[in-house]
Amino acid sequence: MTVNTAYFFEVTLPYYIERHLFIFNLNKGRIHFIVGTEEWTIVFGDVAKPILRGLRGWPDLALRFTPEAFVEFCQGDLDERKALREKTVEVRGEHSLIGQLWALFSPPPFKAPLGLG
Repeated sequence: MTVNTAYFFEVTLPYYIERHLFIFNLNKGRIHFIVGTEEWTIVFGDVAKPILRGLRGWPDLALRFTPEAFVEFCQGDLDERKALREKTVEVRGEHSLIGQLWALFSPPPFKAPLGLG
């Protein structure tokens, strides 16, 4: 399976940012993504320009993926230890931002009626 990286950053990720706007705005930080030869920047808390093509500003976290490792990352199938050992993924900086990113893809916290009237 392959992932259209541009589609992920231009369509899929903005959808999830909009869906979890409160979480996105609550967090702060900048992530650089390098996938093969493509480069993207995510800026938590910046609703006007949350995703930028290219590496912009100083990152709090920098992630470099081979295209194959990025597919596994997107599918939730990435074996982190193996990827780091084989250097199909490189990570520098504040690792907690990965958790903030994954929070955007989680289901809304309240699916049951809350009894609010």
